[in-house]
Amino acid sequence: MNAMKEVEERPNVVIYVRVSSQRQEYERQLKELKNYCAKNKLSVKAIYKEKVSGAKTRKERPAFDECLNYIKNNKIQQLIVWEFSRLGRRAIDIQLAISELHEVCCSVFIYTMGLSTLNEQCLETIEGRLVVGIFSQLAEIERDNITNRLQ
Repeated sequence: MNAMKEVEERPNVVIYVRVSSQRQEYERQLKELKNYCAKNKLSVKAIYKEKVSGAKTRKERPAFDECLNYIKNNKIQQLIVWEFSRLGRRAIDIQLAISELHEVCCSVFIYTMGLSTLNEQCLETIEGRLVVGIFSQLAEIERDNITNRLQ
């Protein structure tokens, strides 16, 4: 009698890392996110890296735009980012990107918060909805404060 092995499905994920300037490094973010994925048996299908201000629009952030398009076309269950502001510093852009991902049942996982924006049934979590609303506005306010301090 042959024993049948139960095949464990590993969720498909994409990692996105971003820093704001050319002199900054994203290696620490990338290392921790890769370790997280390995520890949690997540199947990393692509990694996108970018050195560009989060204040730029999606079209001005080619790696982020490519990342979102890849996710929409490849049955990815989760986009993993280091912390919320890595998604951007413009509230409307962040909210639109997350909405696009949710349309294809892709959750955003914010590593530093341990938070997913969708549950296993592809429904928005209450915590995710709150975080997206509040933190997208905070990311934009923080960008404005940084700009004011530099001036």
